[in-house]
Amino acid sequence: MKSIAFPIMFNNTSTKIVDGHDATLQNLKLLLLSDRGGLFGDPYYGTILKRLIFEQNNSILKDIVVDAIYTVIL
Repeated sequence: MKSIAFPIMFNNTSTKIVDGHDATLQNLKLLLLSDRGGLFGDPYYGTILKRLIFEQNNSILKDIVVDAIYTVIL
């Protein structure tokens, strides 16, 4: 897998590209930290994790977070 390196995407003469594990890690970070519907209005891109940061920590919240992460990665 190849991906454009964020936030240092462009150099004066070329575009910085990352491969393999680094590309996958970078794409997952962007996906998990994006708000729901954050990519051109796509309702299935992103998660609700930012809204859940300051919620009370309990077993229901844990299930919601795990479900949100699995759903967005699929």
